Amino acid sequence: MMNKTKKKNVYVKYAVIMCISGALGGILGGVMEMGQVHGVLTGIQEGMQFFLNSVRTWMLPLMAICGVIALVLCEQYMGRLKRAGEAMEQAEDEAYERLNYELEAAGGRGMIVSFAGSIAMILLLATGYSTKYIESLNGSGIMWFLLEILTFIALEVYLNVWQIRYVRVIQKIYPDKKGDPTSLKFPKQWLESCDEAEKECIYQASYKGYQTVMKWAPILTFVALILHMFFDTGILAIVMPSVIWLVTSVTYCRACLQNKGEKLSK
Repeated sequence: MMNKTKKKNVYVKYAVIMCISGALGGILGGVMEMGQVHGVLTGIQEGMQFFLNSVRTWMLPLMAICGVIALVLCEQYMGRLKRAGEAMEQAEDEAYERLNYELEAAGGRGMIVSFAGSIAMILLLATGYSTKYIESLNGSGIMWFLLEILTFIALEVYLNVWQIRYVRVIQKIYPDKKGDPTSLKFPKQWLESCDEAEKECIYQASYKGYQTVMKWAPILTFVALILHMFFDTGILAIVMPSVIWLVTSVTYCRACLQNKGEKLSK
């Protein structure tokens, strides 16, 4: 009886959410139809365009600042990695566990900085990375844009090389860790060389990542739909999070079915 009541409550909750969403959509549409938000939307569009133009104008200095910050932090974490690895060679049990945590913390934070720096570079470059903008540049403008492209490439190469260095340092400390960081098969090779405790940690972290994507992909798709309605941002902004949502869902479901099939066949 309790289970049936809970199931009914789930459907009721879903119906309430849909009704509230529909009501909010109707109110928003009515306000837009009355033209009350036209001035506000125009102001937001002008503000966004001013912001993008400002970032585009200062793209090279902003790239340099982000690059220096990423470089300093990445090298700092690399130094911590190497020092922890050297200390672990002579450490006892308790000290070894503490140093191992410091090693993982430095590596994890370094990877976060490298990914964040790489994405920041892409976002900065995206403000001027269009045929329309490039065609509008004069001689000096083209030279500046080429410098921005070269700066972007140099920083991306550094951040990717840092990640390779990180893997090599870990492999030096733990010779049993296998895998070529430049290979597409590296994640599989690395996982196969991990023990059961490490695999369990990786599985838990991966599932956490899956949950995060499945939480944010629908939200970003909905936000992209709303922004396209108001600001004509283009369909690609809707397609990208939708594709990520679909690919993640299909990959997860296929992996579950594959794993269950392999267990049944044994």
